Amino acid sequence: MGPDGIPTAAIRQLPRRVMVVMTRLFNGILWTGHIPRNWKMGHVIAILKVGKDPRLAMSQRSITLLSHIAKLFERIALRRLHRHLTPRRGQFGFRSEHSTKLQLARVLQHMAAELNRGRRTIGVFLDIEKALD
Repeated sequence: MGPDGIPTAAIRQLPRRVMVVMTRLFNGILWTGHIPRNWKMGHVIAILKVGKDPRLAMSQRSITLLSHIAKLFERIALRRLHRHLTPRRGQFGFRSEHSTKLQLARVLQHMAAELNRGRRTIGVFLDIEKALD
């Protein structure tokens, strides 16, 4: 449970009229850009790592418990943003379920199709992993 004391189960069981009010609240936040201050606060708890010495700080893993209402708002806002920020079909970087291997397979498939049509095909591959270091 987060700092607001509202459990997830309570949010799931809210009546429709309360959800309508929450929708208006969320839309107002998106419109004004003002997020309630208490939504930015969390309770930090320490959890002991399995098999570690509880007296050592590095044996603890910290977890921050956040407001479930704030997390719901963030999820809705992210969903709305994704509708407008969908990258081009050919973009594979920084996208979930779009790996380098899949992009390489796509390029090779495109090259094979062009070769089958009797066209010349050239591939240029650059490793720029450390170019901006």
